[in-house]
Amino acid sequence: MKKSLFKAFSYALLIGATAFTSCSELPEAETAPETTSNARLVNGGSVSSRDQAEIDVVVEKLYGAITFQEGGEPHLEWLKEIFIEDAKMINNAGPEPITFSVDEFIAYAQALQNDYGITQFDEKEVKSRTRGYGSIAHRFSEYETRMIDLDSRIPEAQGVNSIQFINVNGEWKISCMVWDEEIPEQNWKDFKNKKKKKND
Repeated sequence: MKKSLFKAFSYALLIGATAFTSCSELPEAETAPETTSNARLVNGGSVSSRDQAEIDVVVEKLYGAITFQEGGEPHLEWLKEIFIEDAKMINNAGPEPITFSVDEFIAYAQALQNDYGITQFDEKEVKSRTRGYGSIAHRFSEYETRMIDLDSRIPEAQGVNSIQFINVNGEWKISCMVWDEEIPEQNWKDFKNKKKKKND
């Protein structure tokens, strides 16, 4: 339960048993020229600029759903708009994977926020790679998480989301998301100490 706080809010989400990959190992997102074919496995699977832009919007909303400033609240209901109904969210950062439906994840995140008194949270994508073919696509998204000092240069946690997309009636949606992450032990201790002082 100790590290579930960061891991639950780390909306970074997808490759089964993948280990954390450092920032320097992830190439920047790439864009292929527009094509007239519905099957766009070109340049190693790069998606068209149109699809890239649409997927970018979904990912921005994904991270935006869990990010909020002091005194605000997360927009967890946004997750229902960008995931398909039967989507899976899998936390693979621990010894055993933890699988959620979207509704289960929202309830879990809300409970953690209340139980731990979380008053602010920021998670941002810092590097990504998107590949696709026809009506399917995948994004490897590296993120950084901050909860105590949102302006800190050094994140309190960092990880990778593996996000699977499908195109439904012309709209890109997430069908599955798996994540793994690193949380330095000292960062967890600092978080607990600072939260304790605030509550005293």
